[in-house]
Amino acid sequence: MEPVHPQIIEIALDRAGGAEFESFVNNFLPTLVGHKYKPLGGTKDGGADGLEEPIHEKVDSTSVFYQASIQKEYLTKIKGTVTRLTNFGREPRILHYITNQEIRYPDQVEDDLTEELGVTIRIKDRKYIASHINHNDQTKMAFEANLRHYTDYLKSVGASKLISASAHIKNPEIYIFLSQEMERRGGNSDTISGVVDSLILWALEGTNPDAGILYSEKDITQKIEGVLPSVSSMISIKVRPRLQSLASGNRDSRRVRWHRKEDAFCLPWESRRFIEEDNREDETIRLEMQSSIAKRISDSSPDMTDRRRSMCESVVTGAIQLIFEREGLSFVASIENGSNPMKDLTVADAVRTALDNCEELKKDEVRSVGEISFSALRGILNNSTDQERTYLARLIRTYSLLFTLNRQPRLLEYFQDMAGDYYLYIGADQLILSLSERYLPEGDRAMTNTLKAASRVGATLVLTETAISEVVHNLRSSDREYMDSFASLPSPIPFDMARNSPKILVRSFLYANLEKNRLGSKWPASWQNFVTKICQYSLLHKPEAFDFVRRNLQAMFAMDYRTTQDLEKLVDNDELNDLTGSLMDIKKGSYELARNDALMALSVYGHRRKEKEDSTVSEFGYKTWWLTNEFKIINETEDLISKHHGSTYIMRPAYLLNFLTLAPAAEEARRSFGSLFPSHLGMRLSRRMPQNSFHKLIEKVKEAENMDESERIAAMAHCSDVMRGDFSKQYDSSLDRGLDSIAEDLIQ
Repeated sequence: MEPVHPQIIEIALDRAGGAEFESFVNNFLPTLVGHKYKPLGGTKDGGADGLEEPIHEKVDSTSVFYQASIQKEYLTKIKGTVTRLTNFGREPRILHYITNQEIRYPDQVEDDLTEELGVTIRIKDRKYIASHINHNDQTKMAFEANLRHYTDYLKSVGASKLISASAHIKNPEIYIFLSQEMERRGGNSDTISGVVDSLILWALEGTNPDAGILYSEKDITQKIEGVLPSVSSMISIKVRPRLQSLASGNRDSRRVRWHRKEDAFCLPWESRRFIEEDNREDETIRLEMQSSIAKRISDSSPDMTDRRRSMCESVVTGAIQLIFEREGLSFVASIENGSNPMKDLTVADAVRTALDNCEELKKDEVRSVGEISFSALRGILNNSTDQERTYLARLIRTYSLLFTLNRQPRLLEYFQDMAGDYYLYIGADQLILSLSERYLPEGDRAMTNTLKAASRVGATLVLTETAISEVVHNLRSSDREYMDSFASLPSPIPFDMARNSPKILVRSFLYANLEKNRLGSKWPASWQNFVTKICQYSLLHKPEAFDFVRRNLQAMFAMDYRTTQDLEKLVDNDELNDLTGSLMDIKKGSYELARNDALMALSVYGHRRKEKEDSTVSEFGYKTWWLTNEFKIINETEDLISKHHGSTYIMRPAYLLNFLTLAPAAEEARRSFGSLFPSHLGMRLSRRMPQNSFHKLIEKVKEAENMDESERIAAMAHCSDVMRGDFSKQYDSSLDRGLDSIAEDLIQ
């Protein structure tokens, strides 16, 4: 979804009525606070009486409450709400007050009210809402559904599209990642390979050939995915070659032993001995950190009870995790170079959130625990002991490992937002490839899954009249190929003969015919049955075939449709004719195919021009692309690309697949953080981050931190645009494993 400009949300909030604002908050807040809440109903249980704004209660809690209000007298409202809850037998511990008003010095107001009322007060005012409205699609949708209409009057004055500052720009993670990708384009893949090696060595901990404990490649992959879910797109394809590399060399240099008879792996005795020593050291460091935190807390309040001290320790460790997540590699760099202590505001915000997450805290404990925890954490970050620095250094490497594996939540949100911003003309070659995948196992339908995933995250997929014509032509020529070459032969056709058919759809049918047992009722009993899944066979050689295929593809991928006339309106006719002539040779003299490709290339630039993408400032780069592997025409269109300042028009399908795999829900990534910080497992993983990889990452942080915001936007957009059209780049997630190799695996 398009970002909401902060000024727009403030205008809408200023004009909003009570009911609309409450509906907005009910949709807006849960996605930020990470849990659900329910309305209290009726006066008997402390709810609304028809005159007061409703109070909401956190699900699974009887002491945390929420209230949305547009009243200007917020002090009176908050005090009255606490009184109402108390009068109806409630014992509020925390009250979150969400208002469309702007409250000056909300921190001071919270402290004063908390002390006066004996209830922790948390205020989220207009500025808070404006700063979080573009947090994700759910927060933006809350605005669109409930408040957008309050700003419709602005359209009458012809207001231009407003662009809000993106959270992705304010931190260097995205630039660093894109820079790493650019380096890997040039063959520098040391960082990823090093991290995969480290994870393999970690996964092999516990193996012992003397006890017969060996792990297969599958065992290793599953163990890694068990602690880092959703990395299979990158890990699984690399485990085998990295295992072979680690097991190569002479006996002394091998880091892994390969038992070839069992095709299983283990760590050599020397490695296992060192790992045992490493783990012991890691556990010692963790315990020393716990002792250090406890000492800081005890020094602040010597008479504190054991229970309250435990609460403080929990808040401090929780706040450390939050700072790692929110501040990312900037925090990593600040600790590593020791010259940029964390701001008190950042530390305080992390402590406040950790306090809210501490369900065991009683309302009379919140303030004292918060103050002591803040003091302890501030000391750890800004004036740390040797033990604390050692502990933080280990966690830094864990974070860096997660970042290298593309698990940082802010990074995931960037790719979610970027993928949802695309406007993609889908090439006929990709549509035919997708149709050929129908009878493959679902996980092997790479192009089909890519297009569906792109549509699901919000990209606009465009089906053109020219693409449908090429698909229909290919289907008809495939029919003639089958009838001429295979229809008279006994079925099923052997694999070695089937693979020689020049038509991918014919090969798809012949391979499926060999898979009757696996496919069961889905098995295509005849060529006619196979074709009917795409177009009714009786219509195949009739004009009606065009509309049948169009509707089928549109329904399959939720695609928009554009006629040839629609595209011609975007291009200059003379330029179209000239480019068509230039492409005739590589299209083997076919005027129709040459004109189709010329029209697609020029339409990309035409649509960018129509949507003013050249004048838009965005870290995502261009929105409009032609998704195709027709890269041979790139050499014939160098003048066209130069005319548009070097920006190409083709997006490589493998790029789209690769980066769609980087966009699982950010909440899943946060769960990864929660399971790793600051556990013993996190400490063990931290040791596996290669030193050279880590230091290269830190250098990238420094490079990004020294950039102006405008410079970083331009650098990110450039990296993104180059990678989309780069046909030399080898991705970890690839479409290159073709139909024939998959079929061979299945059939053999």
